[in-house]
Amino acid sequence: MRIPVSQTLTLHPPGPGGFTCPGGQTLVPADVTSTNVSLTDTTNNVAATIPGTFSTVFVTFCK
Repeated sequence: MRIPVSQTLTLHPPGPGGFTCPGGQTLVPADVTSTNVSLTDTTNNVAATIPGTFSTVFVTFCK
């Protein structure tokens, strides 16, 4: 029997790590784009590719 499942998954890119700005500069938002996202369920050993391009403001850089 197949049971339909609907859920939301939020993808977060890596943070700036140990990156810091030089004196007088601050981190400001920048765009991040992902294409053809791959999802893997390691519990049930299934995978899917979600086609398309997804873009949003996530990461920061010095200004």
